[in-house]
Amino acid sequence: MYKYYSIPQYLFFILVAIVYIFYQSQFEISFDGALYIKQAYFFSINENKIALELHNWPFFSFIISLLQKLFSFSLINAARIINGALFLISCLYFFRILQMISNQRNVILYGFLIIVSSIPLLDDYLPMLLRDTGSWAGFLGGTYYFMRWIKTKSFFDCCLFQVGFFIGFLFRIEVLICLIFLPFLGIYLNKQSPKKYLYFFQSYIFLIIVFLISLIIINYNHELNSLFHSSINRFHEIINAPLRIIREFFYPLPIYSNNLDLTIQLNENKLITKFSLLFAIVLISWFSTVTLFHFLTAYVALKYKLISSKFNLLLLNIFSITFLIPCLFEFSSFDTSGRYWILNIWIVYIYSAVGLGFCFNYIEKFRLKNKKWLSGFLWVVMVIYLLIVFIDISPKKSYSKTLFWMQSNKIDFNAIYTNDERIDVFSIGYNYPYQKKDIKFLVLNNNISPEYLQSKEFQHYVKTKHIKLLKNIPSNDKSDFSIYILED
Repeated sequence: MYKYYSIPQYLFFILVAIVYIFYQSQFEISFDGALYIKQAYFFSINENKIALELHNWPFFSFIISLLQKLFSFSLINAARIINGALFLISCLYFFRILQMISNQRNVILYGFLIIVSSIPLLDDYLPMLLRDTGSWAGFLGGTYYFMRWIKTKSFFDCCLFQVGFFIGFLFRIEVLICLIFLPFLGIYLNKQSPKKYLYFFQSYIFLIIVFLISLIIINYNHELNSLFHSSINRFHEIINAPLRIIREFFYPLPIYSNNLDLTIQLNENKLITKFSLLFAIVLISWFSTVTLFHFLTAYVALKYKLISSKFNLLLLNIFSITFLIPCLFEFSSFDTSGRYWILNIWIVYIYSAVGLGFCFNYIEKFRLKNKKWLSGFLWVVMVIYLLIVFIDISPKKSYSKTLFWMQSNKIDFNAIYTNDERIDVFSIGYNYPYQKKDIKFLVLNNNISPEYLQSKEFQHYVKTKHIKLLKNIPSNDKSDFSIYILED
């Protein structure tokens, strides 16, 4: 009934989808994405110290600057190329995992459908130019080679799974948790083998070698020494959060949160009430990210035990690890962003693809009276999700409207001063090299307030410097987006 393509063909279709998504969202970027572009700019002009002060986990920004130097792309386009390539690598290993765990010959088709109907992956997070795509690629590559290592006991596969998780770790530090804890699972799964402890030692070789080489290089390079200390600070931040949460489980103290309003509201409640509320928030955040269709098809795969017990145990353990990581973020900072769930959602998608294939095959196999209705219903649901991903039905964000207005009026991105970091970063990304602006106006880039715009000090500055207000774009969630330009 269906035409089956090879993995390279499906990857080509996904590449077309990526190009289309980037075209649709050409002026979409997150605050984090803007930060990485700015950091990449400082790396590109060899201001490494300033770059490290902006963010203490700089690998993504560094490779953006490297690609820009090698091929003279703009910084934003370099980030898009890197994100697109990393997403394709993620999809490649996603398909390979499906081939390994399932006997369905059309499982890649259903994996493809799951990906292109993924609202959080393609519609929400890919256009934001986040470093997360690197962690997805490393995580899925590491998972694939770990599963293959469990199956083949190959030393080569053992090295590859460590390399995969280590690459993911270079983008997001949380992936290191998989590299640390999964070898213990390998010991359990290889318990019948007399070489199980040798396998356990092998699974840490790469990590040990990288650590020792890093220490040697750091001793002879001042800049890398600074980077090392910056990374240590990041480790401290990540580790301190769960330790603080564990302490609060045993002491009747108020829950600490970066969200001041939440801290105040929960201060008077019992500890069990506080954590019950936070667990509820965690579950709501997870369900809103995974979406109902993918959850139900994943449930089908679990219910009918469509994945062999060894791989099923492995995937469920990885699911548990990747579920715990966002919980720590939620509890420590009340950050309910769905992108922290994506590593976990990839595991759900593995089950979802297998479950979706089972549903279609079940309908085809049995001559059910309502066969056409069931098959039609599944396709209607798929089409709805596809439309949400590929049709731009959501209202444009205020800063995107600003950028479109500037483009339509042929205003040079590098000639304007704005009060929004995401708008300002396009002057760095599209007009390289970035022209350094008056320090007074750089204050506008993320420290703006309506009171300051109306102050006599600012008005006097506008008059003396011959600055003209070009446009105010209304915003629902903050002060209006203001665009200024120097008059001749």
